[in-house]
Amino acid sequence: MSATASPVTRISVSLTKPANDMVQEEITKRVHHLSKGIANVAFEEGGTRLVFDAPADQASDLTARAADAAQRVQRSLRNLARNVVYKSHPADSPTFKGDGNAAGVIFTGPGQVALRGLPLAVFELYLRVQDRAGAQVRYAMAAGLFVLAALIAFGSHAAYTFVWSPFLWKLDN
Repeated sequence: MSATASPVTRISVSLTKPANDMVQEEITKRVHHLSKGIANVAFEEGGTRLVFDAPADQASDLTARAADAAQRVQRSLRNLARNVVYKSHPADSPTFKGDGNAAGVIFTGPGQVALRGLPLAVFELYLRVQDRAGAQVRYAMAAGLFVLAALIAFGSHAAYTFVWSPFLWKLDN
């Protein structure tokens, strides 16, 4: 027996008020979690219309659930606005080096990643130890993870101290 994919339809939800950029970000996150089949979430008409692709057989249910989620987010964030205290001149036109990807981490969707290589090996080892090992081995694994976390923290601090701090100091002066 083979499973056939449901046809996809474009769903449109009208909002009572335009959603600002922060509200749009939160609604987008929530709508993605309504169903595995949801894709291409976007806002149109100045933030007054939410659109997304979803399986046709779930359209009516997802339309109602997305409208409800959007209304709840708008209601809870109605008085929230971005508050930028300080912004340096280089922040007006940022440049990013690299493509934003990390070795062994694959971004599969909003808020979702798949692991491979060393990150996957560490995660699998952790799961095996939690399932099959005794207390001493679990403590050893916890200690190993603590050491890895400490190394990452040390590396982050060193990068800030020796790379970013001098660079940022030059930008502000």
